[in-house]
Amino acid sequence: MKTDQVIAEVQQIRYFSHVLPTGGKVHLTCGHQTVMAVATYFRADSPTVTFDATMDHLVLDHLPVQQESSPQRSDGPPTYAFLRLDRHLDLTGT
Repeated sequence: MKTDQVIAEVQQIRYFSHVLPTGGKVHLTCGHQTVMAVATYFRADSPTVTFDATMDHLVLDHLPVQQESSPQRSDGPPTYAFLRLDRHLDLTGT
């Protein structure tokens, strides 16, 4: 199976100090493949446990920065990224 779009739950690495804006490019690695992707960050309007495509979501200006004292995600709704890949990612055998 090949795809050029991915939705993933994401959080910023605690020690990465740069802002990751919506519309910015990121590296995506899956197995032994790395591709570039344009990221759009969003979260659900209300707290939810799993991603539900039928719900309304708020597009964020950037990926929220994790608090220094908290290695875990906050109790709020999870943050997701819609990733538009520069080329198809082959998911066969991963």
